Amino acid sequence: MDMTDHLRLDLSRAPLLVPFIAADQDSPAWYMVLVCHHIVCDHVALERVSEEVLLLLQSSDADLPPAMQYRSLIAQLINTPQDAHESYFRAVLGDFTVPTALFDVLDVQGTGRDMREARLVISPSTAQRLRSAARCRGASSAALFHLAWAKVLAQCSGQSDVVFGTLLFGRLHGSSGADRAVGMFINTLPFRLDVGDIGVKQALETAFSILAGLLEHEHAPLALAQRCSGVPPQLPLFTTLLNFRHSQRTAQKDHRFPEGVSYLGGDERTNYPVTISIDDWGDSFSIKAQCTNGIDPIRVASYLETAINELAETLAREPGLPMSEIDILPKGEREQLLIAFNDTAVPYPRERLLHQLFEEQATRQPDGTAVVFEDQHLSYDEL
Repeated sequence: MDMTDHLRLDLSRAPLLVPFIAADQDSPAWYMVLVCHHIVCDHVALERVSEEVLLLLQSSDADLPPAMQYRSLIAQLINTPQDAHESYFRAVLGDFTVPTALFDVLDVQGTGRDMREARLVISPSTAQRLRSAARCRGASSAALFHLAWAKVLAQCSGQSDVVFGTLLFGRLHGSSGADRAVGMFINTLPFRLDVGDIGVKQALETAFSILAGLLEHEHAPLALAQRCSGVPPQLPLFTTLLNFRHSQRTAQKDHRFPEGVSYLGGDERTNYPVTISIDDWGDSFSIKAQCTNGIDPIRVASYLETAINELAETLAREPGLPMSEIDILPKGEREQLLIAFNDTAVPYPRERLLHQLFEEQATRQPDGTAVVFEDQHLSYDEL
């Protein structure tokens, strides 16, 4: 059969982890598709499943690790009372009443089908500068990127007080074996920060403190956090997602597959109109922006890259500078706005005086509007 016609799976409707293996009758090729939905599985779990499938394909059943009881691990992790979660999020979000919408896009019911993607790589030298800037202020690189994204949101939404979703790993407080368990551990929670006239150093410290606070509630239900806000129930609390993750360069394509098996690729999608993924590779960073149609992912990623560089430079040079002074416009867009769009010089007949030019216009368009003041209008003829 033609595998390109028969292996089209609707990821938006896949509620479970589905290992699918098929053979092409006309060739010895095998196809395996792992459809992972975050209802039941996160990225770490998907890696574990992939590893075990490869062991089975290699007939290495004896090397399979012992199964971890997901229920037991979750029981250990979920030990914070619900009322403690509720008290925390009411204090954080109770007076937040207007959702943060990048470029006024409020739809968070997308399927991910119309997404466009862009990726930027931050060089090792620049990455080292970013890490040093955060470390010297007692913060983490994750806090610095959260602060940068908050600044981008503030500029692109017209609000200084912003909320966006951030992903928490969910396995940090688990017992031994939590790193190998198959199941859903990650969680999305709201990150709120006001980047008005607060100083850059203080803003970074605040961002770091917010992340530390969220870790204490990393398994709180997102629905509970949303109910604790002042945003009307029919509106989303946030419309953008930031995923800061520590990644390894050993990807699926680098695994030692059995002969005849190769890695083709994979996709990540969410229902949010904008998802930003920051990969910390240890020596560098990469920014991946996934945006719905109508929002340019290259533009969004460039804003974040500019903001993070501006913050690092400011922390080293003038840490007390207000966040309102931090720029997010890349050099090319700034020159376009200030220079190219303002290049309004046009040729005109220099041999005639100004009033003569006006008279000629009045002759051509006597009924055209010449002067407007509030709700009053005068035509060229009347003037």
